[in-house]
Amino acid sequence: MAQIVSKPQVPDMSSHDGFDATKISQHDVGLKVFREPPDVDDVEVDVVAVHGIGASPNTTWTHKETNVNWLSNDTMLPAALPNARIMAFGYNSLWFGEHAVRQTVEGIATALLVELSDMRIGFPRRPVIFIGHCFGGLVIQQAYTMAALHTTDWPNMDNCITGIVFLGTPHQGIADNSNLSTQGKIYAAIAQANLQIQADALKSMTHHQEVLVNTVHNFARKVSTSVPRTQLYCFYEQKTSKVGRIAGLDISPEFIVDEVSSSLPGSSKQGLDLDHFHMNKYLDSEDSSYKRVKAQILKMSKQAVETTEEGRAVKLSPKSSPRPQIPTLAAPIAKEANFAPRGGVLEAIEAKFRIKVHVALYGGSGNGKTHIAVEYAHKYHQEHLGSNIYWVNCASSEQFELSYKRISENLQLSKEACEANGVVEAVRHYLKKDSGASWLMVLDGLEDEEKLVATDSGKPLLDFMPTNPHARVLITTRSKRLATRMVRETTQYIIPVNPLRKNDASHILFGKVSSNPAKMKWVEDLTEALGGSAGALTLALAFRQKSEKRFGTKKYLETITAQLSKVSGVTTAWQLLHGLLKSDHPETADLMLLVCALDVQCIPSILFERHQLYDQIPTLEAYGVVEPQVDRRLFYITPLFRDLARTWLAKHSDERASTEELALYAVLRNYNPETAETLLPCALAVMAFQTTSTQSKRDMATLLFRVSQHCMQLGRYRKAIQCLERCLKLREADQDSDKKQALVEETKQAMAQAVNLLSQPGSGTARSQPKAKGAQVSGSLGSAKEQLQDCESSDAQWQHRNTVRKASDTAALRLMHGQKDGTGNTVELYERVLGWCQEKHGANHVDTARTQYNLAIAHGAQGQYDEAEDLFRSALGVLQSQIKPEKPDLALEVLFLKVLGSLGSMYCSQGRLDEAEAAFRVVLPGQLAKLGLNHPETLVTRHDVALLLQQRGNLDTVAEELREVLLAQSRLLEANDPGTLRTARSIALNHQLKGKQEEAKNMYTTVLRAQTNALGETHRDTVETGVRLEELLVEMKK
Repeated sequence: MAQIVSKPQVPDMSSHDGFDATKISQHDVGLKVFREPPDVDDVEVDVVAVHGIGASPNTTWTHKETNVNWLSNDTMLPAALPNARIMAFGYNSLWFGEHAVRQTVEGIATALLVELSDMRIGFPRRPVIFIGHCFGGLVIQQAYTMAALHTTDWPNMDNCITGIVFLGTPHQGIADNSNLSTQGKIYAAIAQANLQIQADALKSMTHHQEVLVNTVHNFARKVSTSVPRTQLYCFYEQKTSKVGRIAGLDISPEFIVDEVSSSLPGSSKQGLDLDHFHMNKYLDSEDSSYKRVKAQILKMSKQAVETTEEGRAVKLSPKSSPRPQIPTLAAPIAKEANFAPRGGVLEAIEAKFRIKVHVALYGGSGNGKTHIAVEYAHKYHQEHLGSNIYWVNCASSEQFELSYKRISENLQLSKEACEANGVVEAVRHYLKKDSGASWLMVLDGLEDEEKLVATDSGKPLLDFMPTNPHARVLITTRSKRLATRMVRETTQYIIPVNPLRKNDASHILFGKVSSNPAKMKWVEDLTEALGGSAGALTLALAFRQKSEKRFGTKKYLETITAQLSKVSGVTTAWQLLHGLLKSDHPETADLMLLVCALDVQCIPSILFERHQLYDQIPTLEAYGVVEPQVDRRLFYITPLFRDLARTWLAKHSDERASTEELALYAVLRNYNPETAETLLPCALAVMAFQTTSTQSKRDMATLLFRVSQHCMQLGRYRKAIQCLERCLKLREADQDSDKKQALVEETKQAMAQAVNLLSQPGSGTARSQPKAKGAQVSGSLGSAKEQLQDCESSDAQWQHRNTVRKASDTAALRLMHGQKDGTGNTVELYERVLGWCQEKHGANHVDTARTQYNLAIAHGAQGQYDEAEDLFRSALGVLQSQIKPEKPDLALEVLFLKVLGSLGSMYCSQGRLDEAEAAFRVVLPGQLAKLGLNHPETLVTRHDVALLLQQRGNLDTVAEELREVLLAQSRLLEANDPGTLRTARSIALNHQLKGKQEEAKNMYTTVLRAQTNALGETHRDTVETGVRLEELLVEMKK
């Protein structure tokens, strides 16, 4: 047993590495910056370390043997995190002696938040990673909880705490039998020496102590609701500590904070081969304990930067998306993250639109006209709720007409109207007639009006521009003459888009006007070298981001300027980015040349192979080569980038020949009657290539023939004849083909047919052609039933795929119609479809899982929850087995999240809230990462999560979230979309639960009326709303 010396003596804290402070100066207290990048704009993350009790802020992070402070030494954490601001927070942690100070967890946490908030002025959304040793970890937990509970006092703080590393933090307290507890021998020895004791902090770490329990419990509750989840990692001591030295006692070493106490439920943990007092100090960069701690900090830092870029700074109800999306009909590209204000160009556009319907932007290639139009479109839609955006690609007649076709689909124009008058005229007539509507149409990339003629009538397509007193038409063009003509010769309504100056260039490169004079000088010089081109500055930004600082900013500018006497700075910027892409991703670089070789503004997704869509296209997005449309059906290629690539190909004949052959093959491989309309612009672009090899000539002949057949169906016989004439020449010249005679004969017969049809009265227009009886696929349930009955009459045993597809379509329409009495038949149909899938594909196939999911929905609609749950889980098992981390498949991953989300929603409706929450904790972060904040499927999950929180009584937070979801759904979907109306009904229920009966009644009534009109009186959503309204009315009478 340890002996206490007979004569009380003053404990010597300086003799021990852990409690190493006898006096703490006020200069040592507070937040101190150990290392910061020279340019504040380069800081990506804040790292803040908080020490334990009895420690000197000056030495607590420094190893005595090597005198190395791992937070500041050039070879330690600053080398691992060059873009981090590394800080340490010091406080007076002495708990006995003449300089002892009374401290509480809450008091220290408040001081930490105050100083950290001051340090982050100007950068409120920068991610924060905390490192806490011992009691410092409890301080961090208290700070997090306070920031989460009092967001007005500490705005954006808890949202930005992306990771916390705990070093020996006593989450469960110091053991009661520890000599460091207030009941232990150390405390007794200090008391016997008649020294002043302020043990509040020490008592806070006692096992089962109320402050400790509340601190950890409240922290665990708040951090568990963070989305994405704040990363936590706990390190525990693996060596005993000689705590007796604090009071001059000779007692056996002991574990101060053992593995159990230093662990948090749900967080990862790892041991360090150190005692408690050395867990926060390391010998050098090769110290194994340091490497373990560093690895976790680096992991947190990487994820912090990524999640912050995706909008981490907002929880379940973000106010805005990092990539805002235009609803109704998307622009070809998303809104720029770093938009250059250009002296108020958006305000100038708005001012001109208040007077005139047509406004035009004109300027050189790469000056940013399209991005200005996109930015204005977002601004317009935000300021005119319920308005529509229509985007028209004016690069060619085919692209113009394809844009109008998408508008017709969005407006749900009848097929009869489009066939009777032509799609372009049908859209023009509808928008002109809808005089009360507010909409903006953007005519993008208008360069040659003579090329824009209707393919059916030969009329100028610009004649089909709709006019409307409430409408706005924004035109982008390189030609001042054309811009003037488009605004009816009134030049005050054209706006020049000039090369950028340094302040706007700084916005593109850094998101703001940099405060660093040296950096602004670099921006000014680079802008001058690039001719003020916004597109070229975007190339420079992409190169700077993707080169990962292998190529410094100074060297980049020197390379640009060194080549100015030979080529333009824009060309050099493109060559540098192309070289980097080719070095890091050679196959993707080839795809980049392919998409640029096609002289079209937008490339449809169906042109690409699966691995290209999921692997290579995202890389091209990251490099700024392509930008996806909101629904990812189209990928936009900026004219500047396309022109630079085509210029480079023209100077490299071998690359050009190879690229054009690959492009020809890609179009030919995907061009068929189903895709012909979408791929026609790409096919016409490919048909301009000069083929040289035998195989490429054969491929070109085949493509020409297929395009001619599509033109024949459209009634464009002259174009069909032109294609067939070229096809015939190629096939007649092919001396080595075994099928030459047959192919030549096929071509001659098709040409004769086209000539004959052209000679008939009324020929040459699509409207003159008879309607195909089988081409009109009805969207109604009755039509689907008839089609299924027709299939079953000749295929009663369901042996043919078409019968199964019709059955699946019929079942889906039954679910969509939501008729209470129709779900039984729906279950029967899906059960037969499932049996067919299992027989044809096996149990472990994606189609089988998809059908199981649909069958589960049908069972759930009947209240058969056990059957539904089994099917949901079976589908999830199949999908999980198909998802391979080494070969990511976005479609599979999204389907998995959708199925799991539906299961969570069903749990929620059953009152199984914990199981629902567990599902949503997987689904919501996954959908945010893979689909984005305002994707329709993400919005469904956000709605369901809100309902879960509502059932737990969090009514105010839920109200705000539901309003955000409703606003996003109204923009992306339709006002009468079933999902939008369900969210509106949930808001009504929220009003009802909060006692706002009148507001609830008005909302229920509005929703019921809309559901009755849009869905019908018997739809289950309509019925449920009616029931809820009746219940409310009864409640109001009481």
